[in-house]
Amino acid sequence: MNKAWIFGAAALVGVAVSACGDDNDGVNPMDGYIEALDAMYPGASRVAEWERESGYVVAEFRDAGGFDVDVWYMPSEPVWVMTVTEGATVDDLPEAVSTALTTGDYASWSVDDIDYYERPDMQFYVIDVEARGQKDVSLYYYPDGELIKAVAEDDHDILPNTKI
Repeated sequence: MNKAWIFGAAALVGVAVSACGDDNDGVNPMDGYIEALDAMYPGASRVAEWERESGYVVAEFRDAGGFDVDVWYMPSEPVWVMTVTEGATVDDLPEAVSTALTTGDYASWSVDDIDYYERPDMQFYVIDVEARGQKDVSLYYYPDGELIKAVAEDDHDILPNTKI
């Protein structure tokens, strides 16, 4: 066998294996994912990136309101499992959530970050708050203003299968 041919074949195998990397590697969406995204978010014509994150296929784009949106799909087929919208302010919250936040136990704390999660079975907000000399806290609210829980912020990602 020709050594050049063997070297070329080995190089191709190396490229193929490296293309099967883990999280946050750019991915080319397989058939059906682009169509599923377009059906759910027709305004998402400028997808910044498709990637694999914790095994899921995720499309990232900025919506017409200027919010960063991550749309999560099952890894084996284009079945939607979660959307995360980032970049909201207190003014963007539903009135019930805003009222609960501004009248609750953490009313004097500063809002650091607000994310809105949509899943097939539920929707909720995660509002990260901070106060001088205190450990940051993540407040989980249903859209009707009900506080789900308040937990010390631990920088763990919320995945489609994370129990809330």
